[in-house]
Amino acid sequence: MSKLLLPFALLVAVAVACNGGGQADLTDRDITDEELSRMVLPQSDLGSDYADFELDDEESGFASNEKAIDDAFDKEDEAEDVERFGRVNGYGEEYSSFDAVLEGQGVFLIATDVDLFEDADGASGNFRDTIEDAKGQVGETNESATLESAEEFDAGEIADESAGYAFRATTSADEDGVTLYGTTVGFRRGRIIGSSVIIRLDDQDVREEATALARKLDERIQAVLRGEVKAKPTAEPAPSGEPTPASSAAVSPSDLLESFRYSAEMVVETDGGLVLTMEGEFEAPDRLHCTISGSLNGSEVGSDELVVIGDEAWLDVGSGFEATTADDTDVVDDLDLCPGSPLFWEDFDFLSDMGSFEGEPDTVNGVAATRYRIGEAAEALKAIGFLPSELEGVTVNVFDVWAAEDGGWPVAVDMDMSADAEAAADSFGLPVSDGAQEATIRMRVDITDVNDDDIHVEAPEE
Repeated sequence: MSKLLLPFALLVAVAVACNGGGQADLTDRDITDEELSRMVLPQSDLGSDYADFELDDEESGFASNEKAIDDAFDKEDEAEDVERFGRVNGYGEEYSSFDAVLEGQGVFLIATDVDLFEDADGASGNFRDTIEDAKGQVGETNESATLESAEEFDAGEIADESAGYAFRATTSADEDGVTLYGTTVGFRRGRIIGSSVIIRLDDQDVREEATALARKLDERIQAVLRGEVKAKPTAEPAPSGEPTPASSAAVSPSDLLESFRYSAEMVVETDGGLVLTMEGEFEAPDRLHCTISGSLNGSEVGSDELVVIGDEAWLDVGSGFEATTADDTDVVDDLDLCPGSPLFWEDFDFLSDMGSFEGEPDTVNGVAATRYRIGEAAEALKAIGFLPSELEGVTVNVFDVWAAEDGGWPVAVDMDMSADAEAAADSFGLPVSDGAQEATIRMRVDITDVNDDDIHVEAPEE
C-alpha cells in the first residue's frame, strides 16, 4: 500500500461488529508466507471494471514488520503496536488506473490486504486499537495528505469482527491539492485481519462494493486455509468477449526499423553546466555506431566512440579503438546513453502502451506521428502522490513524445524538468555553490533518416 494511503487504509475499524458464533478457528495453526500471499484477491476477482488496472509492483507484496512501521502514520506508535499485539507479517496487492488520473474521476486504486498475528487476541487488540488511533487523525496531515473527514458505516457481519469507514483526504503535493475519496472495509478472522480499499477521484458511493470485496476476501482466506486454493493465477485473462489490447508503441526504434540515424542532447544546469551529446547510426538487426561527447562549464571533457556488431564491440575513449564485447561494463554504460540501443529506451517502458494518453496528429523529422504531452499527466500523478521514485522531487515542465503513426516507435522526445540543485549536482557530479536552489534538466532525442539504404555500420579498421 502506498505511503499516501496507509494512514487511511489502516482506519479499517471504527464501528466494530463482534460476530462470534462458535465456529472453529481455521487460523489456529501454522500459516506459511505462501498461504498468506494466496489470500488476497487476484485481479480477476476484483471485477471486470478493473481488468485493465496495473499492478503496483513497488507497493504490492509482503509487508514485514519493519515495512509496516516505516509506512505508518505514527512510526513510534506502530512500533509499539507491532510488539504489543504480536504482528507477524502481511501481504497486499494494489492496482491503479492511469486513465482515472488523466480524467480526474473514477477509481484510481483498488486493493486487498491481509495481516497475520501470533494469536487471535493480538489481532483483536490491534483491530480495536486502530479505532482509537483513527479518532484523533481527522484534521491531521502526514507527508502527503490531510484527512479532512471520516464517516463510519455498518459493513454487516463479516468473520469475527468487522467495520466500514469512508474518508475524504486532500493531498498536499501541490498548492491546489487533489481530493481523494476512500472507502475501506476491514474484518478479523481469528488471527488474520483483512481489508478491502477503494480510492476514487470523485465522491461516488462505493460502500456496497467495498463490503462485497471484503466478504469475497474473507471467503478466499477461508478457502486457502482449507487447502482449496493451491496457487495464484499466473496471468489475468482479458474480460470475456473483449480482445486483449495490443501495444500501441514499440519501446525502441530498433524493434521495427531497418536503419536510422539518431541524435540526442542532455543539458544539466546548476551553477555549472553539463552537456552530453550523442549521435550515431543503427543498422538492423544488431549493428550500432555511437559517439558521445561531453562538456562541463563550456570546456570539453572528452568523448567516447563505440561500434557494436552482434556480440562484438569496439570502444575508443581517446586512444584508438580497442576490441571488446557487447556486455563489457564500459560498453553497456555507453549504450545506456545511445538512442540506437534498446538499453536507452528501457526507462521509457510506458511507451509500450500509450492508450491512456490523448495525443494530437503532428509531423516530426519527416515522419507522420502522434504527439503525446506526458508532462501534464506526470504532474497529475504527482498531485495525488503517485509518481515514480526516480521523479520524486522533480517538477516536469515539458515531457513530449512523438510516436510514429506506422508502428508507434518514438520519433522524438523533448523533456524539460526542474529539481533541487543539490540533488541534481549529486546525481550528475556537478559543482554547486552556496545558495544554489534549483537545477534544470533538458533532453532532446531525434530519430532521422528512417530506413535509409545508405546507412551501413562496419567494424573499425584495426
